[in-house]
Amino acid sequence: MKHSFIIILFLGFLNGNLFSNSSFTNEYIVDNEEVSISIDNKELDGNFFVEINYDKVVKNINYKTNVKVELIKVVDEKGDTIFHLSLGSKDITIGKSLLESGHYTFLFMKDGNVEQTNKVMIK
Repeated sequence: MKHSFIIILFLGFLNGNLFSNSSFTNEYIVDNEEVSISIDNKELDGNFFVEINYDKVVKNINYKTNVKVELIKVVDEKGDTIFHLSLGSKDITIGKSLLESGHYTFLFMKDGNVEQTNKVMIK
């Protein structure tokens, strides 16, 4: 009986985590007619991101971070890298015009390591 419970628990973990399309909980920081940006709940504590917004007038996604981000890697929904942005800044602006309609993952990197990620949908 104990082994059955462990197997069921393990299969539930696999089903809920490994086979889901995203590990994000869809906490939308920005959600409007042009852009949606979602982030995991754990990331909302201010340890990495200070602010995330979208400027509708100039059509820019703006990030303020507590960490100097060296590189942002933008990956499409197929897992292909679309482009890299070399930065070295805590204040980051990404023009919506760089991206076509679709779903993207932004990987925020420092010292060659991914420090944080978020999902961006361009509508």
